[in-house]
This record gives sequence, C-alpha cells and structure tokens, in this order.
Amino acid sequence: MPAFRSVSIDSTGLTFRRYVGPSIHVPWNAITEFRSIPAGEVFPRVWLRVGFPPRGSILSLSILDHFYIEWREGHYYFSPRQTSALEQAVEHWEQA
Repeated sequence: MPAFRSVSIDSTGLTFRRYVGPSIHVPWNAITEFRSIPAGEVFPRVWLRVGFPPRGSILSLSILDHFYIEWREGHYYFSPRQTSALEQAVEHWEQA
C-alpha cells in the first residue's frame, strides 16, 4: 500500500488518496479503531519500521499529531494537515 498523501472526509467515510495508485475508501462502519497516538509510539512504529507496505507516512517529517486508524482490511498511521477537522469528523461518526 503506497503512502497516502491526504484523507478526505464525508458522510460515507474516509477516502485515503495515494501519491501513486488508486484511492481507498473506508466506510464509517468499517472503522474498528481510531485514536490519537503519542510521539513515542509514532517513532518506533512508523519511522523505525518503514517497510513495504508502509505502515504510515513519514512525509510530514514530524512525529506529532498522528492518528492510528484501523479498518477491517488494514490499518495506517496518519498525520493530517487539519488535526481538529479529522477529530471532529470521527467524533461526529462515533455519535451517529
């Protein structure tokens, strides 16, 4: 799974857009875990274990403001540009 460059949010779920290859759409009901993760978890799980397929994006060049997102077919560590927008969307999904 090549690295994702962005995620878009709508009423149907999350769409991860890749630098190369097709996007992946994850419906809200397929998400099994979503959590903010501390820098101490990002460094060993994303930065030190870069592999194929990648577990997360290191392109932000930061270990801050990462989220762990797990769904039925996979998982990913993601650092959004707008952290609060992603948190609010997921909070809205969890309340629905």
